[in-house]
Amino acid sequence: MSEPTQATVTVPARVTLFGHEATNAVVTLKPRSTRWRVTRALPLVGGGLALAPVAALVPPHVPWAAGAMIGGAVLGRRRWLERFTLVGLDARCPRCGAALSLPGPTRLRSPLSLDCESCHHQPVLQVSDEDLPEA
Repeated sequence: MSEPTQATVTVPARVTLFGHEATNAVVTLKPRSTRWRVTRALPLVGGGLALAPVAALVPPHVPWAAGAMIGGAVLGRRRWLERFTLVGLDARCPRCGAALSLPGPTRLRSPLSLDCESCHHQPVLQVSDEDLPEA
């Protein structure tokens, strides 16, 4: 059974850069349901657990097995915490005024460091928790 396509929402945000006045931005987010997050996190955790016995065959045994289990847990946790996916950004750099872009859809983190291709500074995108819809 496939999950229905989730609609995107737009919320206000701020772009800041030390020493410059903050600018307003609008971000487009895709809310992620609990079902989506579980179906993405469990295979990563399970894969780490399944890989651990195989990795333990390679000397030194314990570090490889522990690495597989920890790696699966870390990747699974990242997917589980992804309440929103950032799919669009309408923002300008506070320093030079150039349009900022996303390299692709990414997990929403606040603050999120962006790269300005014009002035090569790294402004920070901040989305207030009060502006986020209930996921």
